[in-house]
Amino acid sequence: MVGTSTSDLEKEKDGGFKNATLKKLDELLKGILTDVVKEEDFTGKAGQSILLRVSGYEFKRIGLVAYQNSGVLTPANWRRFGESVVAATKSAQATSLGLTLANFGPVDEASLNLRAHSIALGMSLRSIQKFLV
Repeated sequence: MVGTSTSDLEKEKDGGFKNATLKKLDELLKGILTDVVKEEDFTGKAGQSILLRVSGYEFKRIGLVAYQNSGVLTPANWRRFGESVVAATKSAQATSLGLTLANFGPVDEASLNLRAHSIALGMSLRSIQKFLV
């Protein structure tokens, strides 16, 4: 899964992604990512996700999950993002998960640790939610 925002989805004049991570991923997938984002109208609105089934790689699926990118990103925003990641993972019936952000932005070590903790907390809470009901 790749965490994205609306700004990460901005395009170059040639139609490719400006974001280096998404650009490289799209090259690896031979343009499939660009096509699916356009066809599925994936805008990067918080909580939005898309999953692609791919073959010929060490992974079976690739997904984009959007997080809020306007204003101040609080631990609660990152927790909700973690919850969205787990929801997308469950809908794909995946048994394992790798997660990165398309853009980490300028962030100090303490902020990065808080972000990672908040994402992990959201993922944990969403994962055990069915047991709490």
